[in-house]
Amino acid sequence: MLVAIIGISILAAVIAAVVTASFAGVLAAELDDEE
Repeated sequence: MLVAIIGISILAAVIAAVVTASFAGVLAAELDDEE
């Protein structure tokens, strides 16, 4: 059970990192377009 919780936590962290990176990329692209 503990292993499952740790696995889910890691998976959630990875997903959060990917979403954050994607959002940052889109935001940077929009800023570049404005300039």
